[in-house]
Amino acid sequence: MFEYAKRSLLVTFVIVSLISLPVAQVRGDFVLRGDEKLEADTEHDEGKLYDRSQVLIVPGGGVLKLHSYNSSAVDLDGGWVRELFAWDSSTIKISAGTVSEQLVAYSYSSGVVVDISGGYVNTLRPLKGSITNIFGGEVGGFQMKDNSIVNVFGGKVGSLTSHAAGTVNLSGGQFGPGGIRVLGSGVVTFHARDFRISGGLSLSGARVLGTGSVSGEWFDGTYWEVNIKDNHASATIRLLPEPATLLVLVSGAMVLLLRRKHKEREL
Repeated sequence: MFEYAKRSLLVTFVIVSLISLPVAQVRGDFVLRGDEKLEADTEHDEGKLYDRSQVLIVPGGGVLKLHSYNSSAVDLDGGWVRELFAWDSSTIKISAGTVSEQLVAYSYSSGVVVDISGGYVNTLRPLKGSITNIFGGEVGGFQMKDNSIVNVFGGKVGSLTSHAAGTVNLSGGQFGPGGIRVLGSGVVTFHARDFRISGGLSLSGARVLGTGSVSGEWFDGTYWEVNIKDNHASATIRLLPEPATLLVLVSGAMVLLLRRKHKEREL
């Protein structure tokens, strides 16, 4: 009798313990179409956006894999995304939060636009026809090609690789130890002043030849330095000290931002 009561008490204790355990948060998928909008403050396995739909990811929210198609928009303002894929003419805005693995931007026609002003992106992959503007935050590294364009106005870039006609315009920010690699027909242009080169670098007009270290000041007076680790003969690295070329670059970026804001107002 005593043993039976003892076993019953043990079973009761186990059941109560199991009931009191915290319930794991259930992840789910979401699909947005038309003009649908979602504020994501919980975690999801996968998300897909079509048409003119929008998702705002805030602190507490997260998506393992997120796809943005057509003219949809992703706004990462806290929270996290493990993998983010931007297609067609979608727009991506990152002001806070983390893309922990990769952000891939690929446009078949009118162009994906990515604006990064804060947060952290581990790996950025701007591909065919996409335009990326980096104003702040940090990018661990990016690998670009296929006529994509990256404009860096600020923030920090750990490493940079440009090839297959990828174009990079640098007018601000700082660089990590990964340096710069320019392969194939890639183009990298520094818009700055007081350039200094060392190591195996030499100049042919504005063009940089060889590998080594280049440094200078951005037009706001900030000092920067970066190591050129690869510089193929078919690639182009240029040092342009004329502020006028930077003005054209900034004007182009502002036009893109105004178009994006007009598009958001329409939504």
